[in-house]
Amino acid sequence: MQKISVVIPTHNRCRILSNSLKSFENQTISKEKYEVIIVDNASRDNTAKEVENFINNSSLNLRYFKIAEPSASKARNIGILNARYDLILNTDDDIIASTNLLEEHLKFHQNFNLNDNMAILGYTTWHNSLSVTNFMQF
Repeated sequence: MQKISVVIPTHNRCRILSNSLKSFENQTISKEKYEVIIVDNASRDNTAKEVENFINNSSLNLRYFKIAEPSASKARNIGILNARYDLILNTDDDIIASTNLLEEHLKFHQNFNLNDNMAILGYTTWHNSLSVTNFMQF
């Protein structure tokens, strides 16, 4: 089975990031099959401390990078450039992953890997713990 890198950019959302990281702790695949890369997009809140807490107290294969100036695209690119695995899942700090997200993503790549330049766009529903804004509904 292939391995996958999960890239999560974040900016001043440590509370919501914590919920996202917890969801990646409980995946149905072995933790040796994936890594989670947090790219802190110039946060001024407790993001660094929250991620450090996860690194010290979680079994996640978690890596942390921080950039000095806010740039969502730069944050994603840094995550991609530092990914250890060829398959990359770009997600966001407000995504609460279902327990089988990574397993299903890997299965899709195994079953339909027609070439190396394939991307998958899946349907996202909002977790019931989030306050869904009009923009999110759109």
